[in-house]
Amino acid sequence: MTRRSRDRSKTPNLTLLSDELVRQQISEEVAEDEDFSTLIINSTSDCIYAFDLKYEITLFNPSLEALTSMRKEEAIGKSVLEIFPFLREIGRAETFKRVLTGEKVETPEYPFFITQSGKRGYAATLFTPLTNEQGKIVGGLAMI
Repeated sequence: MTRRSRDRSKTPNLTLLSDELVRQQISEEVAEDEDFSTLIINSTSDCIYAFDLKYEITLFNPSLEALTSMRKEEAIGKSVLEIFPFLREIGRAETFKRVLTGEKVETPEYPFFITQSGKRGYAATLFTPLTNEQGKIVGGLAMI
């Protein structure tokens, strides 16, 4: 009696299938986390923006759109100090450098005037560095 050899190229590799299912599940969980984070950022009454290493806006939430009368599409890519020139005038421009060196900064209340909307008032801001998966600082986040 002879044994037949099976053609293993047609047999599914369970390890590869399992790895693919795990990758798919992780991908779905990451997408859900991103959707949830976006929901929070877009739903809060806090004004939130993010900036990169060149101080250019990378995120601009709806509350900030309402305060500034600027759409996020207008703000993205512009310098923070171009959108908020009063920050330089009141001596807050150095805050961005501190955040990009890894420091969390909470400012005392300061006066603001938004030239685009004409709105003025007082606000305090919490700044935190943004890091990538390797822990490298890639920008900052500001919550007003």
